[in-house]
Amino acid sequence: MISNAESGAYTRIECSVIKTGQDIADACSLLQAFCHHIIHDHQFNDDGIQDDIANHLADYRQAGAVFVLALVNGLAAGCLAVRPLKGHIGELKRMYVHADFRGLGLGRLLIESVEKEARALGYEKLYLSSLYSFTFAHKLYFASGYETIPPYNDYPPERAGFFGKIL
Repeated sequence: MISNAESGAYTRIECSVIKTGQDIADACSLLQAFCHHIIHDHQFNDDGIQDDIANHLADYRQAGAVFVLALVNGLAAGCLAVRPLKGHIGELKRMYVHADFRGLGLGRLLIESVEKEARALGYEKLYLSSLYSFTFAHKLYFASGYETIPPYNDYPPERAGFFGKIL
């Protein structure tokens, strides 16, 4: 439980792996918001991103993959996923916290939750790439023990930073 000092109300925050039809609907809604955020707020104009988002949940039904939702008072507020990359290395994808829920520590909780799931899946390292304009996310990754690594995929290094962590 996290206390909201201004209102005196308590906010229930939890992270869970998607399982139900409602979880999937919530995940789709968050992925659509993520897509809008990176296209409109960060001027990222990649024609493939919407197709990627539309097909993204299928990636997390494969062995070695997990999609986690952050819930605030039962409402879907954020997401993060891990999928197999190669060997014992997983790739973090689609870190997103809805604007209405930022500042509650959900990013940190999502990372901790996904890392726990990744360890249980046998991953020894996690990699991720992130647009340079996501400076706040980069600070979170560094604070969570991630370090800058060389590019590991075909994403243009002039557009993104690459991070890794040994679990």
